[in-house]
Amino acid sequence: MLEHLSEFLQERIRAGTLRSVPDVPAAARFIVETIAWFAMHRYSDPDSMMLDDATSRSTVRHLLMAAFTPSTGPVEPGT
Repeated sequence: MLEHLSEFLQERIRAGTLRSVPDVPAAARFIVETIAWFAMHRYSDPDSMMLDDATSRSTVRHLLMAAFTPSTGPVEPGT
């Protein structure tokens, strides 16, 4: 899965639809781990139990899009 995600990222970086990253496999791992933490691991973290599913989903979308899309200005919250 990580290899496929890395290939996807590399193709999109070459096409200019995603920003360049220092290491594509590490970026793929970052995406997977971010989603996994918000999807499951946050339930066992006492400091994060107040994060509901809708908030977690929108936060993951927002931050990953902001991290990987080329900057064209401010990213609007909730997108």
